Amino acid sequence: MADLVTIDLLPGWNLISIPFELANPGINAVINANHPADIVMSYDNEKQEWMASRRHVESGLFTGDVTVMTSSGAYFIRSGTSQGLTNLQPPVAIGEMPPSLPPIIYVGEGWNLVPIVVNRIPPSNTIPSLEYFGTLGPTGWLKALTFDTATQAWESVSPNAGEDVKLGKGYWLYATRSGVIIP
Repeated sequence: MADLVTIDLLPGWNLISIPFELANPGINAVINANHPADIVMSYDNEKQEWMASRRHVESGLFTGDVTVMTSSGAYFIRSGTSQGLTNLQPPVAIGEMPPSLPPIIYVGEGWNLVPIVVNRIPPSNTIPSLEYFGTLGPTGWLKALTFDTATQAWESVSPNAGEDVKLGKGYWLYATRSGVIIP
């Protein structure tokens, strides 16, 4: 069985991503009914539209546009406490099945909400931004921003600064042209 993963959350808005495909990506499997999170939002880069789900007061389940949480998206989650998302795990590999396709993230010109996913386990929880966004080329993106819930401030990553992106975080990426990110 694969190791279980926890994504830390703090009180307030958290910008996260799931670093691998989950065994059960249903929003109510990822965030159980007892978790204090009450809103999950994502952004459809292609349609340039927000999607949102809210916790139903009576059932405790999320209802709305966000029905699954996959590694191809990034998510704003509003939580009332620092309880993380726990027991996340990838699907169980079956010997007869070929490996899954490597991740690919499509971006359009302008702002895109993107995840930080992996196709291999890196030695740390950071990846050089030039490596991660490398398929866009050095002039294919201008800036990436993630939200630090603890400081209530945006953290900026620029292609010329040699900075890293962090697994488990989501980023607003400004692309100068349409393309793909292949981590």
